[in-house]
Amino acid sequence: MWSSPLKDNLDTFIADTQQYVNGDIRMVLHGGRATVTGRRSDTGLYDFALATYDEGDAFDQSAARGFIEIYGLAAKQAAARAERLNG
Repeated sequence: MWSSPLKDNLDTFIADTQQYVNGDIRMVLHGGRATVTGRRSDTGLYDFALATYDEGDAFDQSAARGFIEIYGLAAKQAAARAERLNG
């Protein structure tokens, strides 16, 4: 299916997702693991003020509860189905 319309659409989607991907990463490779130790990008979305949990941060942590509930819903449903079907 290499020449199918689906492949063309997937290639277009992936190219679009990579539009702003650039930069450098530092990694440590040890014992079959790759650990990122640093990253830098001119177009990155990472904002330290949104990633910390100190008082006065830019992100309102009370908003996280709703996101956790919404994004976890599919996993909860799948777990309930597995429990129902597999006992």
